[in-house]
Amino acid sequence: MLVRAFAGTFAQGCALVPWRCRWRFAACLRDVGATEPTLPRRRSSTTWPPEAYDSVLSALGVDPQTGAVEGGGEVSEGLRHPVQTDLTPVTLERVVDGDTIVVEMNGTRERVRLIGINTPESIAPEQERNTEEGKDASSFLEANVEAGDCLWLMFDTDVTDRYDRLLAYVWTAVPDDFTDPDEVAAKMLNGFMASEGYAVVHAYKPNDAYCDILHDLADDAEAAGRGLWADGSDWAEGI
Repeated sequence: MLVRAFAGTFAQGCALVPWRCRWRFAACLRDVGATEPTLPRRRSSTTWPPEAYDSVLSALGVDPQTGAVEGGGEVSEGLRHPVQTDLTPVTLERVVDGDTIVVEMNGTRERVRLIGINTPESIAPEQERNTEEGKDASSFLEANVEAGDCLWLMFDTDVTDRYDRLLAYVWTAVPDDFTDPDEVAAKMLNGFMASEGYAVVHAYKPNDAYCDILHDLADDAEAAGRGLWADGSDWAEGI
């Protein structure tokens, strides 16, 4: 396979890869089972030969111009409605709170709202709305991701909301099965926060494809007393 051939010489050729593309290239290699290299986070004045770089990305189903992963269609099993499986790679810049992050996408900074879930407030302008549970949810998310992480955005019906935030299901890795609840819990931040007991589920139509899966994950977390449910408080009231 073309990608595996490149994997063996990746370390030697790494310095030739444009710095903004290195994480993307490494993620592609990782997803096909190659050994992931350690990539230096610095600018480089050199460039990867375009034809070689584009060939590898194209072989992986990645658009060389945008970095978007062509998932090959849509999924609907277990979902409220079909959604496209195309993924957009981004780099995490910071966590805002338990259900919002800031990412770098194609050289621009974007705020991303994790759709389908809601966490208690921690940064509301009205201080009385902020809670300890909100701070705990934000801290929990911060503890499980870090700046520079490669993430993958998957969109529902609407791409943005009225605040110009991107609305997305945020994957930490490309899933083998987009609708497997175990993968949603382990690889999708929306599902992870619900399954660990730090988020409740809200169906914001028409962006509600995963709501049934998320509901099941959140109900299981509550029953098991995970996360914010551990002390038995009804923290979700009014969220």
